[in-house]
Amino acid sequence: MTGGRPSRVEETDLSDFLAAWEDWHTRALARLPRRIHPTAQIHPTAITGDDVIIGPGVRVWEVSTVRAGSVLCTGVSIGFNCEVTHTFPGKRTILGHRIGENRTLVGADAHLSANVSVAAISMWSPHMSNPEREIVLRAPGGLYRCSTPQIGALIGDRVQTGNNISLGPGLAVGR
Repeated sequence: MTGGRPSRVEETDLSDFLAAWEDWHTRALARLPRRIHPTAQIHPTAITGDDVIIGPGVRVWEVSTVRAGSVLCTGVSIGFNCEVTHTFPGKRTILGHRIGENRTLVGADAHLSANVSVAAISMWSPHMSNPEREIVLRAPGGLYRCSTPQIGALIGDRVQTGNNISLGPGLAVGR
C-alpha cells in the first residue's frame, strides 16, 4: 500500500489472478487423476458440473448445484439448496442453506449462514447477459480496479455472516 491506496503491483496481482483463473482451472483438470476426491460426500440429488474440482472431505448436501469452474477445497460443506458458480471456497468453509455465490473467492474457515447471495454483475450494466462495465473492488485503502466485468466478492478467512444477506459485486469482507 502506498499512502492508503493499493499499489500498482497489488492491482496487477488480483487482475492477473482473475484473468488466469480459467487457464489454471483447465490445467488442473488435465493433471488431476479424478476431479472428485473419493472421500467427498455428494448427495444423490446434488448436481456437479463436469469442470468442478472437489477436494477431500467435502460435503455437498441435497438439491445443491456446484458448477462452472468451481473449486471446493478440503473440508468444505455446501448446504441444502445452494447454487455455487465459478467460486472458490477455502478449506473448512461452510456455506449454509440456500446460498447463491457467483465468481466469489472465500477464505478458509468462513461460515456463511442461510440465504446469503453474492451477485457478480453490476446492476448498472445495460446488458446483463453480456456485462461490459468493469467491477471496482471497494477496499479499506480505496478503490481497486479488477479489470473484469464479472466478480462477486472477496470474503476473508474466518468471516461469519448472519442470515438473509445480499452482497453486490466488487465487495470485500475482511476477516
